[in-house]
Amino acid sequence: MIKEAKNKKGTTLIELLISIAVFAIAVGINANIFISTLKSQKRSVGVQNVTDNARYAMEVITRELRTMNVDLTLDNGYCTFASCMNVNGDYSTIYFVSGSENRNLNIIKVSLNNGVIMFDDEVLLTPDDDMPITDSSKVNVVDLNFKVDNVSTSTQPRITIKMQVEPKNEPGNILNMQTTISPREINL
Repeated sequence: MIKEAKNKKGTTLIELLISIAVFAIAVGINANIFISTLKSQKRSVGVQNVTDNARYAMEVITRELRTMNVDLTLDNGYCTFASCMNVNGDYSTIYFVSGSENRNLNIIKVSLNNGVIMFDDEVLLTPDDDMPITDSSKVNVVDLNFKVDNVSTSTQPRITIKMQVEPKNEPGNILNMQTTISPREINL
């Protein structure tokens, strides 16, 4: 009976330890790949949120600026595009008279406040009723700048909007956006 046990082949302790070590190394490599994939996905979601928010804000602002009234000056003490921004320059807040049908010549204000782009479409009726147009829980707007060019009675104004945004969960990963528009109202 003893001779039969010697002839049977089995797994030795060293073979078992080597197979466990190889398996542990394979699991460790796969775990690192999985963790880096999760981090990459989180970063991608953050960048997508930033892009979505920045595009939406840019679209809201450009849509209103395209339909603004260039010549309308209101004597009410508020700064409108025609009465105050009649010089070329850079502005962090812009006021203008809306030309869209649903706003009925309201004064619009777009500004940056604590990392959020604020939009007020009834400055005269509700002066402190700004609405956020970016999601402050996902996006931090680092900079918002309006550059106004070609403002005169013989040329159409041109407004360049520059925006810098970053994800809340990953500060320092800044996305720069810029667009230049002119109002649709021809004033030559």
